[in-house]
Amino acid sequence: RVVYAADRLHSPATDSDDRDDSEKEQQLVLIYEIDEVFPTLIGIAAAFASASSESNSNINMFSKLAKSAVDASSWNFDEGKHVCRVYGDPHVLAYNGAKINFAGTGEFEMAYFETLDPPLSIYVTASTFTEPNATEYSYVDQVGFFCGDSKMVTRAPLEVGHTPGIYYYDGDSVVDSLPPDFSVSMLGAASNVVREEGDDVILQTVCSPQDTGVEVELFIKYHVNAFNTPVMNFAIRFALTENIGYIDGMCQSPLQAADEFYGGFFLGNGYCDSEEPIEIKWGSEFQTDDCGPCSYSVAEQMMEQNTPGKTILTSIHEKNTLTKIANSNDAGVNITVPQVPSEGDVCYRVPTPYPTGSPNGYPTGYPTGSPTGYPTGYPTASPVA
Repeated sequence: RVVYAADRLHSPATDSDDRDDSEKEQQLVLIYEIDEVFPTLIGIAAAFASASSESNSNINMFSKLAKSAVDASSWNFDEGKHVCRVYGDPHVLAYNGAKINFAGTGEFEMAYFETLDPPLSIYVTASTFTEPNATEYSYVDQVGFFCGDSKMVTRAPLEVGHTPGIYYYDGDSVVDSLPPDFSVSMLGAASNVVREEGDDVILQTVCSPQDTGVEVELFIKYHVNAFNTPVMNFAIRFALTENIGYIDGMCQSPLQAADEFYGGFFLGNGYCDSEEPIEIKWGSEFQTDDCGPCSYSVAEQMMEQNTPGKTILTSIHEKNTLTKIANSNDAGVNITVPQVPSEGDVCYRVPTPYPTGSPNGYPTGYPTGSPTGYPTGYPTASPVA
């Protein structure tokens, strides 16, 4: 039988707790157990044969993926690759083992990779929301996987007992087959819907653009949290190669020391542009720090004119976001616009109004007439001496 270790560590009853890191490091590791009497796989493609997608469009890929669901026992993280895990309410276990307890809302860049030849961007963003039944908690409800010119966007089921939404893009067009920069997208053996009793759905998607030698994997676990709300945990896995020239995102870099959290690598937003490490600290002060987790927000806050905001995706970045996709008026993608941090949220920053009018005490208008005390006319004699 297929056993998901994540179910045991983060079941609906314990999803928001704060146990030792050594136990949580097993998050999303999938364990395969063979029944000694009946060594057969259960719940593979047959469990999905009648799966139906909850969607406004037939382009939701869940049904197609469900028909070819596979044994997920090989989805383990013991291959010497770097892994970042995002789970619970939410916690981020970075590539280097550093742990970030994060409670902000919005859309955030979790991982970013830039290849050298050819130059391509690969990145993962996640949308978090405030749990309606417990506003001190936030959870992931949508994830975007951007791989060169290909995109995969997925959201948690809208309610318990329904299926997730999974959508593919080739460029800006929604497609009903795997886009060219993705090599794999498949569901593991699990239920065809998300149920309160923990029968979770897991999706694996692999980004491997041609001629780059780079492969980034995304594993998503759709499940029900302690408040009976469908949410998502996920893991990002990759191997460091010479063709990866730049790494960024809340998951940080595997080359950093576990007790250091680096700043924004010259993000260009005027707030977080230091390469010097800062000491890891927890709580709202760290989260709202200019180089803390909130600095990885990709959703623009409402700012007056040119007032700087805490965002890494300004108008000079040609990146896609869940916000852009949700606002694209594409009937095939029924995801929601990521929640914008509001007053009281850990990532909220009061907008600084852009000054209007002249500052108090400054002169107004233009001078009229000659300044008092200045000489007038022209000299009528030669200068003395």
